[in-house]
Amino acid sequence: MIQDSYFFERVNRIDESIPLVIFDEIHKYRNWKNYLKGVYDRFAEEYKILVTGSGRLDLYQKGEDSLAGRYMKFHLMPFTYSELTNHHYSVSYFLNHPFRFQEDNQTDYGLWDDLFELSGFPEPFLKGEKDFYRLWSNNYQHQLIREDIRDLTQIKKFDSLEILYSLLPLKVRVNLGLFKGKNFN
Repeated sequence: MIQDSYFFERVNRIDESIPLVIFDEIHKYRNWKNYLKGVYDRFAEEYKILVTGSGRLDLYQKGEDSLAGRYMKFHLMPFTYSELTNHHYSVSYFLNHPFRFQEDNQTDYGLWDDLFELSGFPEPFLKGEKDFYRLWSNNYQHQLIREDIRDLTQIKKFDSLEILYSLLPLKVRVNLGLFKGKNFN
């Protein structure tokens, strides 16, 4: 968090453009909403303000002063096949032919394999290394279960939850195999 209360007044501007101030993971600090509200109310005309962070930012919207009317929420999701190839399939087409898009785009088959092996999350996908993905995935699982879920629930048996978490992808793959060739109209 900015410790200098005059930071916004001391910025040396090179030109007349409006500077962009980015706060990343600000929700980890005490009274972040009050601070952000004050900054926005005082300097919104002079600065563009961008607040970024994990999905946990949603958890901390309770209590303290309201930021209503001061922000627009935007979620970034993992890359999708359609985004990366610029092939746009309708939902009904995909539901009726869930495996056909691979056949339609043989040149992009390696991309589908990469998405399957590395996920669509930008960091592991762009890195393109399976070893990095395994480390990233383990860290993601640990943070999700041991931190995020712990903060939201009264669950005590995290070992059981981690086992369930590791079994879910296997169940999805099995069920997708059962649906292959079925019509969903």
